[in-house]
Amino acid sequence: MTKREKGADRRERLEAVQRAQKSEARRRNSITAVIGVAVGALIIGGTVFAISNQQKNKPQNKSVAAFGVAASDAGCGDVLTTPAGKGGIHVGPGTNQPKVQRVNYATVPPVSGPHFPVPLDSSRNFYAVADKPRVENLVHNLEHGYNVVWYLPTLPADEVTALKGLSVKIAAQTPGNKFIVAPWDTSYGAFPAGKNVAISHWGAKSGYRQLCAKVSGPAIETFVTAHPATDSPEPNAA
Repeated sequence: MTKREKGADRRERLEAVQRAQKSEARRRNSITAVIGVAVGALIIGGTVFAISNQQKNKPQNKSVAAFGVAASDAGCGDVLTTPAGKGGIHVGPGTNQPKVQRVNYATVPPVSGPHFPVPLDSSRNFYAVADKPRVENLVHNLEHGYNVVWYLPTLPADEVTALKGLSVKIAAQTPGNKFIVAPWDTSYGAFPAGKNVAISHWGAKSGYRQLCAKVSGPAIETFVTAHPATDSPEPNAA
């Protein structure tokens, strides 16, 4: 074999090796690309699922039935109706009766009566035991057409959590956010035995209240629907 033939043979072998290396590189790149696409799809799919699941778990996107028990299992009594007291009676600090620090209401919970001059802001719909508002402020909210849910401080934690979620759900579907959940101050009177949750409304002519043993989203929604903010002494007030 001549030197020229030997040189040509070496070049062919080298070119063959280079072609094999390039082919292997393309194969590896293809595999890497496929893996990258698969991983990307998994990440995107997981992110979409997480966002979708997060959206579904938001209180406002849940069914009312997801909060607490069915109305038939809540141990609710009849809706009690009493004549509504006169509206517009402000007492306490900031009035000509500043020494009045506490009102003795006719019903538990109240459905009307004298109240402090400043209602609670509609931007907040739930209060914990640690920061419970004054009953007198909440009665002012009742005068403006709010429905107020009161719960005993001893209510089990899971039911309090249900009420917190329900406060978002109901407020979101109530004009003006006129719905508040707050702890009941037992120094203003005791709930009947076995009742742990109550809801009240101050209508234009009558006051309404209902007491239940357990939290029930459907039961509370039924009460709110039956007693809208338009039926109140001051329906156009915030």
